[in-house]
Amino acid sequence: MWVDQCVVLLSLISCVFFNANATPVDAAKRRTIDVWVYDDARNPWDGKIVAIAADAQETLDTIQEFLTTSTHRVHDGDLDLVALASIETALYEHFYTLVDLAKDMEYTMSSESMKSTAARIFELNGSMQDLLNLVSKQRKVASGRHSSASAATDPYALSDPFLDMYDELVDMGYSPAAFERWLELAASEASPGTAYEAIATYMLFQPQDTAVYPLNLSAALDLLERAGTASAKVLQTIVRMAVFQNQIASAASTADALLRTHAATNFLARMVLAARLYSHAAAPLTDDDPCEEAVAYYYTSAEDSVQDMIDSGGEKENYEPMLRLSEAWMGMHRSSDDLLEVPLNGMDALDYVRSLALGGNPEAVHRLGEMHFFGDAQAGLAPNPIEALRHFEEAAANGIAHSMANLGLMYANGMGVDPNPERAVQYFQQAADQGNAFAVNGLGYMHWTGQGVAKNSTKAVGYFQKAVDLGFPEAHQYLGAAYLDGDGVDQNNTRAFHHFSIAANESDSRQAHLNLGIMYYKGLGTPRSCPLAVQAFRTVAWRAALFDDVLLSPELGHKAFLRGDMARSLLHYSIWALFGVPQAACNAGFLLDQMHTQPFDTTPPLQLAKALYEAAGSDPEALRKLGHCHRDGWDHACSANATIALEYYAKAGSLHDSEALYSAGMLYTTHGKWDQAHDAWQACLSHDYPTNMPCILPALALDVWAGLIWVATSVVHAWTLLHDIVVFS
Repeated sequence: MWVDQCVVLLSLISCVFFNANATPVDAAKRRTIDVWVYDDARNPWDGKIVAIAADAQETLDTIQEFLTTSTHRVHDGDLDLVALASIETALYEHFYTLVDLAKDMEYTMSSESMKSTAARIFELNGSMQDLLNLVSKQRKVASGRHSSASAATDPYALSDPFLDMYDELVDMGYSPAAFERWLELAASEASPGTAYEAIATYMLFQPQDTAVYPLNLSAALDLLERAGTASAKVLQTIVRMAVFQNQIASAASTADALLRTHAATNFLARMVLAARLYSHAAAPLTDDDPCEEAVAYYYTSAEDSVQDMIDSGGEKENYEPMLRLSEAWMGMHRSSDDLLEVPLNGMDALDYVRSLALGGNPEAVHRLGEMHFFGDAQAGLAPNPIEALRHFEEAAANGIAHSMANLGLMYANGMGVDPNPERAVQYFQQAADQGNAFAVNGLGYMHWTGQGVAKNSTKAVGYFQKAVDLGFPEAHQYLGAAYLDGDGVDQNNTRAFHHFSIAANESDSRQAHLNLGIMYYKGLGTPRSCPLAVQAFRTVAWRAALFDDVLLSPELGHKAFLRGDMARSLLHYSIWALFGVPQAACNAGFLLDQMHTQPFDTTPPLQLAKALYEAAGSDPEALRKLGHCHRDGWDHACSANATIALEYYAKAGSLHDSEALYSAGMLYTTHGKWDQAHDAWQACLSHDYPTNMPCILPALALDVWAGLIWVATSVVHAWTLLHDIVVFS
């Protein structure tokens, strides 16, 4: 939960991933030559002339020079919007040049040259993304976006009346009159395209009373077409790819080309393209493993996600992964020992905490501070560090150690108050004296960076180790950074990887997973693994707030499900499945096979459900459902085959899926295989309560039945012996 500086600590490993030397002047034109190319070696005359780069390295050097010069210009500041727009336009031209160059490589280069050129293309692509981010931030400063007084200078800003109408439609629900007024306002906005795109996302993703406002997919897609913005085109393409399954095969290459065009600047395009590359659904630019191209996109998206976290004040304390609809439907997502439910979010939670705080409960005052610090959209609270500071100060005055630690964080980083590192150290020390692990970590951080105290890396490492011992796994990040850089300890990549692994596995920290991904990608302290790097980077990227910008949040998908808006729920989860999230694919499949939701095209529901479960890979729920598919013989999807069904159940059971083992046991009994059924149910019983509950009764019944058979057999055997004794005596 360490704002801007947390990234600085790990600048070394961030830089070794993609070495960005970004920059620009005029976009240089490529020198080209005409080359005759053909696909069929037996008929070389059936070909065409293609203009390709005359000198690939010269082109790459030109782009590198552009990036270096432009980066310096932007860093120097004082560029007006026209100059920034010129740089951004040149960046796009250079991006297209890289795409063309990648396509030309197979005709002009040896395999070794292709590898080195491809590596440099990826490096330059990362540098271009860095420069685009830098230009975007500088453009915000130049246009005064952070000042309400100058908001009108932003050509893409939406007016207050337009945004107020949006809030009304969300809070009060859809009404035809309000919606028509909203459309009229959009036409008069400074950027009508941006306004139409906002309306389209509302139509697509905002849960509704379907009796009043059912999803009209074609109308929403038409509005995205009308918007005409680059982001609208990307969203329109993603929606079509997610829901029109029977059109993907014929249009996939066109859709992938559009995503690749916008991947450098559009988060959603980058995420879908990365997922399609990694799953081999999209063709890579080179003959190398598609993972190598996908990991570059995932890394950039993961960095965006970490920046989200920094900009919002740090990691939220209670990260909840995507809820599985199958578990929510069965009521299994709540612990069986929740005898007294305490609301955690929303108005109920706010009212509950306020009532306790007014009663003088200092813990409630602290919790109220957290709600204001992070914000709670369900309770209508925007993040407000100034209000949070007031509550933390009150709670700290009453001895709440974590409030003291939070005050240390806020004074260290100037959140809701002017920066005051000396006072931050005082608060951290007060909380640390009470054994607060977060505060001990804070003291380590202050000594590490030399804020409020003399810089002392050795002492900082001691604090980080103490924080770990007190149960603060995030401190492993700093220990990992210390060993990676040899700062305060002897340099040791293996120890660095060890600490980064623990930080990622024992905390929900995005920074920890990002660090781990970089270690896997570079092979630092561990064998290099592109798939494991992808796994780490996408775990971070999936949590980016950039999804919320277009109302693509897992919470809204679940809310639509609870409201009975199954079409919008299916749309949410189908798009998340396109991003590669296994739980989303399972949720979309559940809506199709369990809730009988109809697809958006003519694909049979169970056929689409099977495809989604297959896309979820080794997810245990997906494997179990594929077992059901072959057990029951789903229409247009699977033929009934008990052997294949049992194979899927076994795979899911090995991943601790109790329901799969229960289903395997039941299937064995229908074929009279009682011993195998017993083994399946016994394996199920070894799982934790309450997931093993379905297997208790059948396992017990089978044991009782086996006991009765043993008794009956024993009686018969005894009677036979007695009969023989009587007869032969």
